[in-house]
Amino acid sequence: MKQECSIVQDLLPLYVENMVNADTAAFIRAHIETCPGCAAALAAMQGDKEAETAEARRRESDAQVIAAMRKKVARRVFRSVAAVAAAAAIVCGAVLAYVGVGRPATTADVSLSATTENGDGLIVLEVPAGKSLAFDSKTEDIRDEAGEVCGQRTTLYNLECHNSFSREATTLDWRVPLDEEYWEVVVELEDGTLRASTGE
Repeated sequence: MKQECSIVQDLLPLYVENMVNADTAAFIRAHIETCPGCAAALAAMQGDKEAETAEARRRESDAQVIAAMRKKVARRVFRSVAAVAAAAAIVCGAVLAYVGVGRPATTADVSLSATTENGDGLIVLEVPAGKSLAFDSKTEDIRDEAGEVCGQRTTLYNLECHNSFSREATTLDWRVPLDEEYWEVVVELEDGTLRASTGE
């Protein structure tokens, strides 16, 4: 019986894995019914296999739980990032809409004045707080009846008024010594033209 036990115990791992043919399986079952030592060896192997299978199932279950948690966290992170990005886009859009959209400037948006200061002629263009201007300009010579240059004329045109976050009025000035040169500033606005000069 010793030799038969040795053969059966060699075949038990294959028997447990169902990797033997039907005749060999029948032989092993018949031997196990009569041999308590081989039956105990089979029970131990089956217990080990069940423990391995249970461990594999537990690992697979743990892996599924971890994968589900990762998906959940990834969704939350994505939603948070998307919400922050959307809020930033809305804020940027609002700021750009407030500052970036211009409209033609009118006499209500600017003031133009001329004065003297320390012997100089001073022409001041002022824009109220919270506004800014964009414009094109050209400077040309002013000629008298004889064709001689008697001064300069600066013309501001295509004025656009924009909102800004400035809390102070914006000024643009031209300073010219009164005894040297005549200077005129012309501002062409949507609803009229403003003129100021440093002399007569």
